Amino acid sequence: MSDMRVLVTGSTGCIGSHAVRILLDEGARVFGFNRSMPEDALSENYRHLTGDLSDPESVSLAVKEVQPTHVLHLGAQTRSEEQNPIFELCPEWGVSQYYISESIL
Repeated sequence: MSDMRVLVTGSTGCIGSHAVRILLDEGARVFGFNRSMPEDALSENYRHLTGDLSDPESVSLAVKEVQPTHVLHLGAQTRSEEQNPIFELCPEWGVSQYYISESIL
């Protein structure tokens, strides 16, 4: 799994923080993306990116920087599924595998 580059939205939330630790334990390079910083340094294979899911440009810049092989979308947002930048942009970014479990507020 060491060639996996996983962008995890909502990486500091309850589910996201556990997913990040599991991915790191499996040897993946993990890039957390959300508005808040993690409480502690997780690993040398973890990098945090601050951004907002409601801003498609912010999401797009993070993906261009990370060039993930996978996206794990666990972040809460205030947009409907049809307007979700993750849904819209993953195929454009060349991300063939993305997983979504979100809370829409």
